[in-house]
Amino acid sequence: MVGGHALDLFLPVIHLLHVFVVAEMGGAEAVLLNIIRHRERTDIKHYAVIISDDDGPLGAALTDLSVPWQRITRGRMRNPFALQRVCRGIKRVIREFEINAVLANAPQGFLYARCAALGTRFPVAVYYMTVPKPRFWNNNALDILTALARPAAIFTASDEIRHILQRWGLSNVETVHHGTALQSTQAVELEEVERILKQHGVSTTDPLILVPGRLQTWKGQHVLVGALPEVLKTFPSAHAVLLGGTLFRLDADYPAKIQQQIIDLSIEGRVHMVGHQPIRGWLERATLVVHCSTEPDPFPNVCIEALAARRPLITNKLSGTREILLHRQDALIVEPNDQSALAKAIIEVLESSANAQRLAEAGYQRYLATCTPSMMVQPIEATLVRIACGPAMTGSRA
Repeated sequence: MVGGHALDLFLPVIHLLHVFVVAEMGGAEAVLLNIIRHRERTDIKHYAVIISDDDGPLGAALTDLSVPWQRITRGRMRNPFALQRVCRGIKRVIREFEINAVLANAPQGFLYARCAALGTRFPVAVYYMTVPKPRFWNNNALDILTALARPAAIFTASDEIRHILQRWGLSNVETVHHGTALQSTQAVELEEVERILKQHGVSTTDPLILVPGRLQTWKGQHVLVGALPEVLKTFPSAHAVLLGGTLFRLDADYPAKIQQQIIDLSIEGRVHMVGHQPIRGWLERATLVVHCSTEPDPFPNVCIEALAARRPLITNKLSGTREILLHRQDALIVEPNDQSALAKAIIEVLESSANAQRLAEAGYQRYLATCTPSMMVQPIEATLVRIACGPAMTGSRA
């Protein structure tokens, strides 16, 4: 008898299919990979489909995690022939892997799977990682159709998203904040970071403001760039690093706009765009971490990664992480799109190492209390087993 429960002898193994509609690695993809990476139940087996024209880095990540996966060539969802082809592909995967339930990380992936399951009671769940508009009919077609299709379970990255969906009349909704693991930094990673910084003229003692995230207008890197001249008046040796690049073919001209903004503000040599890099070494080197999205950001991974790394965090009121943070206790929370407020917050952190350390330690304790992988994985696994097997079979084989 495994795990000490008689019920475990009768539990079926759940074959869970993850549906991804991109092959690149954004925040939503990283969250579902963390659910797989930090899985706790041995009675759940993970599989995946990528609906894309190429395997991309996501395919490599799934392979590294030993997750069986297949790619289905995509087309425009409004094209009935492309939609039919994708649905047939998902049905084929469901049969081949003997899938019991599906979890999608976006409305589009949910709708593909839901269409594939039409005429059955096959449970399809979705992890909602975008903030919809409160008025139902003001949303895009994918959000509206997802709500009308009634997912078997809905996980939301923040309470704000959950409250909106519940106001739409959806009842099977639960908030599950993202979780991230504590990560140790290897010496070679730190050496690579310092090598890159040296190339950019940054010394080992210069204050480093880290802004992780893909380069897209709503992520707000331009707000940080606009705030930096004021910071440099007090801390002329400070540098900012924009860690990330463009993704999903969105805002491809945004990096050039940032570069022009840097030139216009005469702060060349103080802002460094280093592209996509592993974040661990950069967090270790950072003096503080800034998140400055200009639109609602469900629950930014960069924020909890900063907390887990014991780095002072500055975020704003549009971040879903404000739900778990107290201003001036766990992080500094400023008004969005406010360069002056952001500059003052950065100066406040840089002025006092003792205050910065206190903020970082409090943020780390908040991370431990709210955003570990186990705190994310356990409720998701329990709900998926419930919808796949029924409430009478929710034991664990772990």
